[in-house]
Amino acid sequence: MSYEDYVKSNVLEPLGICDMHTGRNLMLDKLEREVEYEGNGYTAPSCYGTGALVPWEYGGWNLEAMDAHGGWVASARELVKLLVAVDGFTTKPDILNAASINAMVDPCAVNSGYAAGWSVNPFNNWWHTGSLDGTATMIARSSNQYTWAILLNKREIGNLSGAFWTAIDQLGWDCISSTANFPSHDLMAMPTENASAITFGNVGTGSVDVQWTNGDGDARLVVVRPATNATSFPLDGTDYTANDTYGLGTDLGNGNHVVFAGTGNSVQVNGLSPGTAYAFHVYEYDKSNATGNHALYMLCGRADAEVSTAVGVEEFTASESPVHLFMDGGDLLIRMDGPRAPVKVELWDVTGRALLSLSNVRDGQRIPTSGFSAGIHLVRISGYSGALLHQRLLLGR
Repeated sequence: MSYEDYVKSNVLEPLGICDMHTGRNLMLDKLEREVEYEGNGYTAPSCYGTGALVPWEYGGWNLEAMDAHGGWVASARELVKLLVAVDGFTTKPDILNAASINAMVDPCAVNSGYAAGWSVNPFNNWWHTGSLDGTATMIARSSNQYTWAILLNKREIGNLSGAFWTAIDQLGWDCISSTANFPSHDLMAMPTENASAITFGNVGTGSVDVQWTNGDGDARLVVVRPATNATSFPLDGTDYTANDTYGLGTDLGNGNHVVFAGTGNSVQVNGLSPGTAYAFHVYEYDKSNATGNHALYMLCGRADAEVSTAVGVEEFTASESPVHLFMDGGDLLIRMDGPRAPVKVELWDVTGRALLSLSNVRDGQRIPTSGFSAGIHLVRISGYSGALLHQRLLLGR
């Protein structure tokens, strides 16, 4: 196993941590929900040896060579989950025995303020800072059983650096001293297994049936977006309004609309645009007295899938009554308003190559399209006199 895979399967997953990963050097390789790091305007030769000057925080040094030496990316919540598993307190079970924990925080013989990976002091407080370019971080475990993580995407340098780090250090202590009572609910009580196996059925021009296999959350949120749009995510502690007509449920941003929120494992989604690819995401979440009735979403390891709706054709009205085109089960279906004389149907591909020319096409007639390649096509329908009744570009088949 690789180092990362071993740590994930033997250390992190047993603790319910799925959102920690070794990081990458370049912005184009950043993780899905990873922040963008803000440097201080410095450049350096690329760590790839190209000789190009690059932002110091993106390729000026080799994060991927660091792995165990500060090369991980994590959320503050996942870091705290890890810390409370080695803190020596009984609130959460530890993954190290007492002897190992004592060895971990035993001060070094040549530096009484540093142990095996921890800064320590005589008051039995442990902490560590992080200061790679584009980051300023601190994790801490206090002797009175508080643990916290602070992650920033820029660091201060120069004359203000001392005050900057003093302020970061003070944040956790100020929070503790200014809070009389902490709530009893547990914001780590969240799902450990996300939904999986999204499948689609009855794919129409504007609707689709969606099914999935539930994870171990109290409920789940289904979010739909155009496949070309960026993904936006639900926020912990926030409830969302679902509507199975796309566009009417809460928009998380970038067209990410909530179409389902509940305990089931299926939904029929309506209001989709014909011939359009949509991405579906299923998020498990816990919300109960144990979480203070706050919804806690599992964003990592979720079920994702894409589907393209059938090609639909909008109505085109010329001097005569409208003719309607639909894609239905792989066939081009012709429908006419009221009794009409037969029409002529012609089809071309994007290069202008004629694929089909049928006369005497009547209401309800189906034209198979299975032999045509996917892409953009032009459909033209004309009446007995040659007058144009309908012309439309179709995406898909």
